Amino acid sequence: MKKNSQALLAIVCFFVTALLVAEPKVAQPAGTEAKTADSETARIEALEKENELLRKENQALRRQVVALRTRLGTSEAEKAGAEAKNKGKDLDAEAKDVKPDKENDEYWLSGSGKRHNSSCRYFKTGNGRLCTEKEGSPCKVCGG
Repeated sequence: MKKNSQALLAIVCFFVTALLVAEPKVAQPAGTEAKTADSETARIEALEKENELLRKENQALRRQVVALRTRLGTSEAEKAGAEAKNKGKDLDAEAKDVKPDKENDEYWLSGSGKRHNSSCRYFKTGNGRLCTEKEGSPCKVCGG
């Protein structure tokens, strides 16, 4: 019993010593919080000023774009638009002649590199692209 009492006394002394030696947390002075709030306010104001400058710069750039478009004239813009429209019609005509590739329509390669077939619940979901049967590794759900 005496040994237990001595052991208990030693443990208590150890913890009391540890508490006395440990440095108490020092509370920050009241002015420190005010300084932090002031610095945050100053930072916010600086960001607002920068934001305003960027808005003005964007407005100036938009004005320059409008001025350049008017200088180029509408005739050149209309001409370029007509050429693009004709090219689009030509491409549409060519696309009608091309038969779809069944191989590419049946499999989906997800961003993780898994291949899914058209019956899989992950087919054409998330980031990915159409692929062939030989690309990527097969899905464990559908067998890809």
